[in-house]
Amino acid sequence: FCGSGKSYLAKQIVQKLGYAEVDTDAFVVLKDGDWHYPDRLDINGLQCLFVDMKSKFDSKIVVHGICLRETLARLSMELATFIYIKRV
Repeated sequence: FCGSGKSYLAKQIVQKLGYAEVDTDAFVVLKDGDWHYPDRLDINGLQCLFVDMKSKFDSKIVVHGICLRETLARLSMELATFIYIKRV
């Protein structure tokens, strides 16, 4: 999943459309061990950020990271649009 272009594409979308951006990698708190990616995240910190951003950006937020569907499900959030990027 590293190097597939997720962050690059997200930054291009944010720049062109003026949306807010959240990189889930910024919320990784467990860097060592064999943990599943969503288990490594500060879910409470992400939740607080999304609550704050929704009021400021009218819910137009570009979120990028791996295991995104599972991460957002843990936050009880749904996606309006999903773009899957795979390195080939």
